[in-house]
Parts: sequence; C-alpha cells; structure tokens
Amino acid sequence: YSKGHKPMTHDNFMFSPEERQRYWARSMKGWGPFYKAEPNQAHRAMAQLENAGKVEHVITQNVDGLHQKAGSKTVTELHGTNHRIRNS
Repeated sequence: YSKGHKPMTHDNFMFSPEERQRYWARSMKGWGPFYKAEPNQAHRAMAQLENAGKVEHVITQNVDGLHQKAGSKTVTELHGTNHRIRNS
C-alpha cells in the first residue's frame, strides 16, 4: 500500500454509495489497458498442459481472464473476475 491505495472492503462497497462510485470510477479508468492485455508464456503453457491432459484444472488468483484467453477451458478464479461484469 505504498502508493496509498487501500483495497475496497465488502462492507464499504455494499453500504457506501460514495465508495461504490469510487470503485467503479477506478474500474472504468483502468478498463482499457486491462481489456487489451494479452496472455503471456505462462498462460499459454498452462493451456497447453491442460490441452495435453497433464493439467485437469487451473486455479488462479488472477481476475483478468487471461488463462481463458490463452485457451484454458477449466479455470477457477479464486477472487472472482473482472473480465465479465453483470449488474443484478
């Protein structure tokens, strides 16, 4: 947190309209570079291992969808995802 950024807590997001607005403003600002990101060698290697039957399931902390973009089919994103957003 050396740059002063503090993670959004669930309570702040759910109960503070101002914090939700700040969250979505930051998300919109960063969406362009995030959306344009491409898988790297590690993402592609995991997809190749999965396709070869050497890996059954990819479990990641990433929220960017790059494992799927690289070709992995069975992916669990532990922290959710930012590459698909649904308003409910």
